[in-house]
Amino acid sequence: MRRALVLLLSLAACSPPTDPPATTIKLPTVDAPPAAPSLRPLDTLAAAKLAQAIGTVAPEYQIPIAARGLAELERGRLGDPLVDALDAIAAATSTERSHRIAGGLDDAEASAGWTHACTGAFPDVARQLATLAAGERVPLIQRSCPAGLARLRAAGPEVSDDALTLVLALVTLGALERGGPLDPGEHQALVTLATARAVQPVPADSPTAP
Repeated sequence: MRRALVLLLSLAACSPPTDPPATTIKLPTVDAPPAAPSLRPLDTLAAAKLAQAIGTVAPEYQIPIAARGLAELERGRLGDPLVDALDAIAAATSTERSHRIAGGLDDAEASAGWTHACTGAFPDVARQLATLAAGERVPLIQRSCPAGLARLRAAGPEVSDDALTLVLALVTLGALERGGPLDPGEHQALVTLATARAVQPVPADSPTAP
């Protein structure tokens, strides 16, 4: 079933072509969003420890710490594709990271999360992102999801400059909110993903999760 994978992989490429893609491109199928999930209880102590860990590491390590810790918190609460995409942020190579994140975003849960947090159909946004230069992608996300970004305190200039990570933060926000209110630790991790600007591999001796 075709959804946004091809377009998201185009977004992950170094730069889009100068000319827009041919009009024969096959756009992803828009599926009906899945029913709102009934999430199992969150380990609130682990979430609090994650928030504390984010605040104790150097800024360049905050994104991978937040993403890997959030993936461990949400494993079994959200679907594996979205959780695997979060875990991929700490991947060693940019190519592996981009492909794994794009694969996680090509999922009905991710599309439903975007619809909950933002406005506009996710395939339409993915199509536009795939045709833009790198510097134009984050502004498009800001225009497409002001409400979601405001909930992550990321509507201003401090927003992340990594379009894939920013989209992942927003779809995760929506996916979690569909199941109930966010825990403060979850919120802190998502704020970090949406606002921090540097991604480095996780050092072996750093706390990656509670």
